[in-house]
Amino acid sequence: MTPAAESTHAGPAPLRGLFPQLRDQAYFNSCSCGAQAIPVREAVLHYLDLWQRYGGRAWYADGGWLEALENARFQIADLIGAKPHEIALAPNVSTAVTALASAIDYRSRPRVLTTALDFPTLAHQWLAKQGMGVECEILRSPDGATVPGLAFAAGLDRRTALVATARVYFTTGAIQDIANLASLVHEAGALLLVDDYQGTGQVPIDVKALDVDMLVGGTQKWLLGGPGLAFLYVREGLHERLSPSVAGWFGHRRQLDFVLAPWEPRLDAQRFELGTPALPAVYAANAGMRIVRELGVESIGRRVGWLTARLVERLVAAGFLITQHIDPDRRSGIVMLKCEQASEWVLALARQQIIADARPGHLRIALHFYNELEDIDRLVGALCWLREKASRVL
Repeated sequence: MTPAAESTHAGPAPLRGLFPQLRDQAYFNSCSCGAQAIPVREAVLHYLDLWQRYGGRAWYADGGWLEALENARFQIADLIGAKPHEIALAPNVSTAVTALASAIDYRSRPRVLTTALDFPTLAHQWLAKQGMGVECEILRSPDGATVPGLAFAAGLDRRTALVATARVYFTTGAIQDIANLASLVHEAGALLLVDDYQGTGQVPIDVKALDVDMLVGGTQKWLLGGPGLAFLYVREGLHERLSPSVAGWFGHRRQLDFVLAPWEPRLDAQRFELGTPALPAVYAANAGMRIVRELGVESIGRRVGWLTARLVERLVAAGFLITQHIDPDRRSGIVMLKCEQASEWVLALARQQIIADARPGHLRIALHFYNELEDIDRLVGALCWLREKASRVL
């Protein structure tokens, strides 16, 4: 990295002033929920103002509810390199995956592959269908950080309908080679579903360039929108091939005609949408995504990568052990510090206004563009103090 680039990344965190909680907190939990920005709070208040002013007519008002939904689809598509008609909205990833899973024909291809490093939602969806003839195989990680492409290749066969896995593992922060995986999956005649909840907003993505079939994510974490809105990307050529057997009025082709019968699913990805969305979450999400798009995910990714490298250097120099990908270019802004007392340490850190998270056997630390080197200094100092305190007790 050149001195000029180093200076750029080491400068003041962009837009940090939009996040009031950062005045007192060192916030390292963006992988669970992004820090709250002032425009996000204002957007929710605007939703309430529309509701108060128009009541049910807010659906059709200028800047109203239907327009907000269209804006959400547009922004999500822009962030992942898709088109708005390839985006369906859902209240959470579980709902989105349920709709998608209902559309897959398992008769000749009953197998679904996922991994031990993926978020439980992926495995749960297909494990729950085992009594219906669906087989769910969970690939193990040989190093506890990644699952190699060879493991997927060995698991794929002509009975495999789907591979469902993350681009960024929530358990380790490792970034998968999705382009290579897509090639393996498609060569076997299967489909690829990518869980990108931990990727979108911090690691740039182009679903077309990666040849992804379907992708799910949400706005709660790196997109700064809080909980309540998730999304499903389904590439254009799959819309009519995949017809969900769970349905709601938002997925009907003539939704606003309030047709009872026959059931006519939309011709685009919105056929996977079900009932009325949580509109306050949509307004919050739109405001959060505008911040991310204003900065640009490429720029965010470079800063997060630089900050993560500094944090890893400090932790390793201090003698802490980290579970991570061996390739620095395949690491995201999630750092997993090995710690058997992680839950206790999270509480102790919180008392010092340092916010992190715990996962089995690890303290999970996540950096976003609004973090600064001073945050890292504060965290590492506190961790060293906690380790020393624990050693004195022993």
